[in-house]
Amino acid sequence: MNDNESNNKGILNLNVFLHSIKASGIQLIWPIGGIGIPAIYFGFEGNWLEMLLLFIVCFVSIQFFYLISCILVTKVKLSDKEAALQYSSLTDEEKGKYIADTLIGW
Repeated sequence: MNDNESNNKGILNLNVFLHSIKASGIQLIWPIGGIGIPAIYFGFEGNWLEMLLLFIVCFVSIQFFYLISCILVTKVKLSDKEAALQYSSLTDEEKGKYIADTLIGW
């Protein structure tokens, strides 16, 4: 198995993916909640259930696109052999956090 296949296996592992979903959700809940909750509350005419459903749908869709972007950028970053070696030495939880932290500085 070459390095690229092992990196793809490390990124697409279910445990790594679940940890990256959790880490990205924790990172995104504060900015999305801080902006989205007042925007939905004051700008949307509806009952609480409709507002909550709208917030959850918006949060999940933004998190989905954020996570896909993080995975794609991580795959490009792992084409470097040193970065791939460092990544392969991490635990599954650390790999998930590494993937979710990819776009933090942007």
